[in-house]
Amino acid sequence: MPIIKRLEGKHVLVLLASEFEDSEFRDVAGPLMLEGATVTAASTSRDVINGKRGEVAVIPDTLVRDVDARDYTALYIPGGRAPSKMRDDPDVQKVVREAYDGGLRIGAVCHGPQVLISAGIVKNKTLTSHPAVGAELEQAGANYTGRPVERDGSITTATDPRAIAEFNTVFIREIACCELFGP
Repeated sequence: MPIIKRLEGKHVLVLLASEFEDSEFRDVAGPLMLEGATVTAASTSRDVINGKRGEVAVIPDTLVRDVDARDYTALYIPGGRAPSKMRDDPDVQKVVREAYDGGLRIGAVCHGPQVLISAGIVKNKTLTSHPAVGAELEQAGANYTGRPVERDGSITTATDPRAIAEFNTVFIREIACCELFGP
């Protein structure tokens, strides 16, 4: 019996910086690839990027400044300390805004929504994150819930590694079905 790979032909861009949360990268990128997606890691430098727990190291496939959001189906931002390190980078903000404006499915976990805040795409959205980011989301005009996973339009967010299984279910479904069923 053939295995159906729901994300065959889909391209997911992952924005990374040093001290990303290892499990939030590994446990999302792995299932995306198992479902057939091509996952591209982008960073602001070509240096090896280490997770904050030292469990995962990633060599970026491309530089953020060279990314054209139109080449991707989805964008994912894991948490950890990485979001605070890349959120003020103009190239990162540009890619996130282009992804949002282009209708890409966007996922962010834990502190990942900090990048969405800096890109100016959270106003009037119902989102969740690590509790430490909740007040910042509210100040940026989002409706922060604190629930494990939220989906609002093209954006799916989650609180922390404990919510990854539920996040993956929602995010993978959104990437697989967006052309068929819309937002």
